[in-house]
Amino acid sequence: EDIWSGLIMKKIADHFGDLVLLNGKARVIHKRASNPFVNLDKELPALAKNEILWEQLLKIKLDGDTPLRCYRQIAESGILPEQSRAMLAWANLFEEK
Repeated sequence: EDIWSGLIMKKIADHFGDLVLLNGKARVIHKRASNPFVNLDKELPALAKNEILWEQLLKIKLDGDTPLRCYRQIAESGILPEQSRAMLAWANLFEEK
């Protein structure tokens, strides 16, 4: 999810041009070195989806005038059907009134 959120935020930042983006602290604090080969095995199943997601994001033409509206537009686009419901629920927490 950290890769996907980064791709989504990069898409939104590019839409606004000179936007500076801070995406928060890492959720996992690494206190010791992990085995990169074990990590690769864990991440490999999502590798193809990462590449496909980036290509799909490139095709979306954002027209939102705020980052939240652009995020909602991506959530509603259907490129992440399993996550779109959760993305919209999250966006509703920050809805502009």
